[in-house]
Amino acid sequence: MQTKSLGKSLLLTGIFFLSLYLSYLGIKEYKRKKEIQNQIKELQEEASRIQNKNNKLAQEIDYLKTDDYKEQIAKEKLNLKKKEEKVVVIDVEKIEDDNTEDSSKRKKHSVKEKNNYLDNNNLGQKDNNENYKKWWNYFFKNKK
Repeated sequence: MQTKSLGKSLLLTGIFFLSLYLSYLGIKEYKRKKEIQNQIKELQEEASRIQNKNNKLAQEIDYLKTDDYKEQIAKEKLNLKKKEEKVVVIDVEKIEDDNTEDSSKRKKHSVKEKNNYLDNNNLGQKDNNENYKKWWNYFFKNKK
């Protein structure tokens, strides 16, 4: 009778450890499956980004083949024009020089205005009165 119960307990122990091992393998396989699914998702997103970039490049190539682009390049790079067009040249450096002169005049003017304001309101001078006297004069001095 003891051998039967010993055999049953060994069998149950073996089944228990076998089920633990199978559970471990199942969990390990589940984690691996999740990692593979994540990698697939990332690769699909990357493929989508690459496809979008490819589409943009194809559109740019199509634009570069148009007559409008060729005309623009001929005008900008080769200084060509159509027979009916007139060309106007603007000296950008001269405009920038004029703008810098105007801004320096404005700066000088604003500094003069600030100095006049300080002089007129006596803000540039230091008041030697003590603080309590200033407050006394503020509240109790006869106001005009």
